[in-house]
Amino acid sequence: MNNGDLFFFVRYLANKSSFGGNIRVDDFARNLNIASIVLLKERLGITNDFQLGAPVSRKQKGTSFLLDDSTNIFKKKQTLSFSSGVATLPTDYFKFDAIRNTNALEDVEVLHAGELARRLNNAIDFPSVEYPMGEFIGNTFNIYPTGITGTTTLIYYRYPTAAVFDYYINADGEIVYLPEGAAAYTLQAGEVYSDGTTSGAKNTISVELNWGDESKIDIAWLVCKYMGMNLLRGDVFQASDRIETIGK
Repeated sequence: MNNGDLFFFVRYLANKSSFGGNIRVDDFARNLNIASIVLLKERLGITNDFQLGAPVSRKQKGTSFLLDDSTNIFKKKQTLSFSSGVATLPTDYFKFDAIRNTNALEDVEVLHAGELARRLNNAIDFPSVEYPMGEFIGNTFNIYPTGITGTTTLIYYRYPTAAVFDYYINADGEIVYLPEGAAAYTLQAGEVYSDGTTSGAKNTISVELNWGDESKIDIAWLVCKYMGMNLLRGDVFQASDRIETIGK
């Protein structure tokens, strides 16, 4: 299921819900990227579903192999380069998972500022080479002791790659998606490319979502939600099942 399939599925849902008219490609593309980030937040447990006495999301990473499998594509590992105990985070950094140092006996203990300040002044439970500590400040990570040696590795989740929806409009006024990696398409009489040109060969600039097909119905539901369609998540899954059944 590529971006084009999602676009036509959302357009189908819009008509079925009396949303009326067509969907602007720009609006769809914008909401597609918003939905991708929101779904990643949901799958990693950065949600608002916390309950009194249960300060852990029902979908927090590590609670289900199925959820973890769907987000592993966003998981990365990078060596941090420290100067006086301060390292700049990767530009695509989204959420922390773990920090490890080759000279430490355990992962670097990541603390909030107040707790770290207390531990730094603690004569017994202070950071050491074997048990280092640290905190995130802005786009940096500060590690203690500041002179720690060895290789420090950050395990983190990156931002989803921004999707791009490239297309042309055929002579009948229909939007035709140009998939990522497709061969160059030569415009025919009456056809208009996404940038407004009406002739020549066009190399697609489409970029597909990083998500697997099993997650794209969730993406479709979120896009519908942000475009003002009052649909339950189950409604969208039922519609997709119906389309698949009819297609077979």
